Amino acid sequence: MKSFSTTAVANMANIKIIIADDHDIFRHGLQDILETVSHYQVIASCRNGTSLIEAAKNHQPDVIISDLKMPGMNGIDAIRSIHLDQPEIRFLALTHFDDEFMIASALDAGVTGYVTKGVNKDELFQAIDAVHKNLTYYCKSTSHKLALMVRKGIYNPFSQKQKQIFSDTEKKMIALICDDKSSKEIAQQLSLSVRTVENYRSAIFRKMNVNSLAGMTVYAIKNGLYQYEQPL
Repeated sequence: MKSFSTTAVANMANIKIIIADDHDIFRHGLQDILETVSHYQVIASCRNGTSLIEAAKNHQPDVIISDLKMPGMNGIDAIRSIHLDQPEIRFLALTHFDDEFMIASALDAGVTGYVTKGVNKDELFQAIDAVHKNLTYYCKSTSHKLALMVRKGIYNPFSQKQKQIFSDTEKKMIALICDDKSSKEIAQQLSLSVRTVENYRSAIFRKMNVNSLAGMTVYAIKNGLYQYEQPL
């Protein structure tokens, strides 16, 4: 059991938390565990990425604890969207998945903490407190995977030239932008708001380190993200 002195607890501000997980039993159980800690305040609970984005706008949490694979909009795309709109929010991934692609995608989206669902509650509390302070926290299995990724050159947190990873939504958006679709047209096709599309567009340009449609198209073609089809 995590323990704090009476004075420390009294001086510790509440950490407002939103939980996102598509499994109801796990989500409710996690909320019950968090509510045993006096300075944690669970302010919303969500079943998918779409409702998570809405909850983040309505409740302005300090920390979001999210699974990464959920029906509809997944956790990674939701985290990326929220991170663009509300960069002050901190994110902790709590998931069954710790493969290299999921870890790199989550970190790229804005996650600063990554733990698997096998961790005990004391380590979960440590992760939440670290992420709230804008510190990184990785459980043992994730740290091991990160070390292998750095060794193989898949991920380098200190490099400005690390390989960029694009989510499925970003890949669809890249293709549509390269096809000269407007933000309104893309929003309608992907069931997103125009503002979300514009945020994605800006983020994609930053990740590619380009500042024009032409530059983005060249990058996309070179990296296999877009295939130009010459009109007949």
